[in-house]
Amino acid sequence: IAQRQKVNSVDDFYAAIGYGGISISKIMPRIKEDYIRIYREPVQQVAEKVKSQPPVLKEGSKKPKSGVIVEGLDNCQVKFARCCNPVPGDEIIGFITRGFGVSIHKKDCANVQNIDDSPRWVKAYWETGIRETFTATLEIISLDSVKCISEVTTQLSNMRVPVSAMNMRNTKDGRMQMSITIAVNNAEHLSNVIERLKKIRHVTTITRV
Repeated sequence: IAQRQKVNSVDDFYAAIGYGGISISKIMPRIKEDYIRIYREPVQQVAEKVKSQPPVLKEGSKKPKSGVIVEGLDNCQVKFARCCNPVPGDEIIGFITRGFGVSIHKKDCANVQNIDDSPRWVKAYWETGIRETFTATLEIISLDSVKCISEVTTQLSNMRVPVSAMNMRNTKDGRMQMSITIAVNNAEHLSNVIERLKKIRHVTTITRV
């Protein structure tokens, strides 16, 4: 695009846009055309292939190691989105990334938007009989920081729930906010852990993040 505008380098091209020498409104239509040609059309082709195939594994194929079946794609690379950390039992959806396989989100994730408008969103399902563990992050608000930390860690230890990360900070109103990442089997397991932690005397709220 810079060459078509008779600019020698990309840096000079950006500078020309910055000082008004090149009107961004005039070149946007061509940028959009290039974007559709280079990025959107290949994704649309993949999406059409996905939608044309049934949401089952091919006969004789191996079960997905991730525990997730992406509709129409057999043994595709799958990663779990860190923004919502889905676990078995959550309703999920897949997003076709460029070069990193399919990113799996919870359907109620804040980053799941414009599902009907983007061909990159594909249906995804949990495989039955999953025996893997999955990470989930909880935000705990407490009135007493010292006692809460001790009781939370004790309860998790009693439930044999592994902890992979824990961070604490004091809020402006004098409370403690704890962010804790744990390993669970599924959504039901996670729900049971949350209900157990809610019974701790100084805990006021627990939110899954």
